[in-house]
Amino acid sequence: MKRFPVLMLAALWLLCSSFTTIHLMGDSTMAEKDLSKGNPERGWGMMFQNFLDDQYKVHNYAQNGRSTKSFIDRGLWDQVKSNLKPGDWVFIQFGHNDAKQDDPERYAPAFGAYQDNLRTFVRTALDAGCKPVLLTPVARRWFKEGGLDRNCHTDYPAAMKQVAEEFNVPLLDITTATLDWIEGLGDEASRPYFMHLAPGKYACAPDGKEDNTHTVAAGARKVTEIICDKIREQLPEIAAHLVRYDIVVSPDGHGDFFTVQEAIDAVPDYSHDRITTIYIRKGVYREMVTIPHNKFRIHIQGEDAENTVITHGKYAEQIWPGFDFKVGTSGSATLYVHASYITFENLTFENTAGEGKPIGQAVAVFTDGDFLFFHKCRFIGNQDTLYTYGRYGKDGGVKRNYYLDCYIEGTTDFIFGPSICYFENCTIHSKKNSYVTAASTFPGQKYGYVFKDCRLTAAPGIDKCYLGRPCGAYAKTVLTGPASPPCARIASNGSGGKAFAEFVPVGFSQREGGPVFQGHGIAPGFPDAGERNDKRFMDAEEFVSGQFLRNVFHPVEHDQRRSFSFEVNLEIFAHAFDVADAGRVQLQASVGRVQAKDPVACRLRGPTEGEPLFHFFYGMLEFLEAEWFE
Repeated sequence: MKRFPVLMLAALWLLCSSFTTIHLMGDSTMAEKDLSKGNPERGWGMMFQNFLDDQYKVHNYAQNGRSTKSFIDRGLWDQVKSNLKPGDWVFIQFGHNDAKQDDPERYAPAFGAYQDNLRTFVRTALDAGCKPVLLTPVARRWFKEGGLDRNCHTDYPAAMKQVAEEFNVPLLDITTATLDWIEGLGDEASRPYFMHLAPGKYACAPDGKEDNTHTVAAGARKVTEIICDKIREQLPEIAAHLVRYDIVVSPDGHGDFFTVQEAIDAVPDYSHDRITTIYIRKGVYREMVTIPHNKFRIHIQGEDAENTVITHGKYAEQIWPGFDFKVGTSGSATLYVHASYITFENLTFENTAGEGKPIGQAVAVFTDGDFLFFHKCRFIGNQDTLYTYGRYGKDGGVKRNYYLDCYIEGTTDFIFGPSICYFENCTIHSKKNSYVTAASTFPGQKYGYVFKDCRLTAAPGIDKCYLGRPCGAYAKTVLTGPASPPCARIASNGSGGKAFAEFVPVGFSQREGGPVFQGHGIAPGFPDAGERNDKRFMDAEEFVSGQFLRNVFHPVEHDQRRSFSFEVNLEIFAHAFDVADAGRVQLQASVGRVQAKDPVACRLRGPTEGEPLFHFFYGMLEFLEAEWFE
């Protein structure tokens, strides 16, 4: 009966816990590193979390120089035992230091103390309701005249295999897999993955270094990928939670790079064949970032929009260092996007310059690419927060952006420029009695800014805001929602056809988040809707029905002699599909049409089945007519 409360607590923990822990036990090839003085060394355990979804968390106990014996003697095993919970996994990888016969603190004979210590680890983990996994040690990069030394760990992998068979627990043969990898590369090509440091380049090793055991970030990533391959083969429970990004950015060294710009620079140039995926770990990245035109087809995802922040503080009135002229509006941005087919998710873009005459404009994001998609992103600034600069797409048209579930704040003209932009289910927050938009729509361009189902909020004390004012003679801005009246109100000054329309009631009262757009909603000085003529009277149904998307994001024109097929992960398109059964579906595309072969149970997001919609294929937007077959 005394055990009943303990069992109840364990059961309660299992019910309440939202993730499973993988405990890592090992040596320097797995361990966390001191990154001071520019140390480029990384253990694969530092990278492992990047390959797991949020249902699994990694706790890394590994330390430099540890053997099974010293891991116990130094109290690290006691730490592991105290944190074990039923259902956890315990990854155990030793061998490098157990073999050091001249070091009594660490030496553990392969078929003696080494096996006994492994038995202790495995037995204790099993008794705690955990799942132990044995991993043979990472290979050393020992090239001799006859080639790679494949016996670098002598009897230790075989000794570990015996223990795995004795307890019937999984064994991941990392020794053989990493030997094959190194041998396949050869002597010269494998060096950059290990600690081969040139003299004078690193403060941690001013005289240079040649270390054939420990890896730099690229090597640690490759070892992690090899381990994940073994997990896919042998551990399906974990394999279901594996993810992969081409590049990971982390401010604490647990990724491929420390900065976002380094990650962008590493993207292949003119990548027509595949999308490059970048994952940005939580942190504040104080840098100006530029995505040049040759770095296209990228999917950039933050870990958490609130806490993954790219920030800088340049402003228009600032003098360029070393010059006698001002930065200007266009020179003040935190993020410049000159490439096309880019998706951004779960990120905050910020300009911290402040506001006022000494500051002037201070841009957070400057877009100059076509088919840009921002999903669940935050744009923080004051005047001119979002500059939709993009003027000409590859087909000679105005560049197009789509903003879904985003938050955009500012004071004056904080969304401005000539691009065609579609804002859906976004929060647009005014921090000052002023104008939200300043569209500079080109003549003959049917659309400028369209706000669909967006929430217009304001800071406390702000009670008179306007949807926008024109920047140029042909500005167009439209606000529409589910409760829209049949027709829109248009304001025009009679010169150039400036058009500002609202499809929502004017004179808002209180809503959640404070007063919302209590002003007229149309820039002062323009005639009331009653002065409009029929040619300027716009039909809201055009936008509500999706006609805007159909006209602006027209079907991609493909050469009729070419057709292509690709596989779409429906989970990636959660905003475009309601998926009843997550899975994959083969799509065959030809001449701008898509046919789904053997689709899983799903329906298109739209008023009716077959309604045109965006297909966000990672960073590549393809707008295609869809035809679904049973």
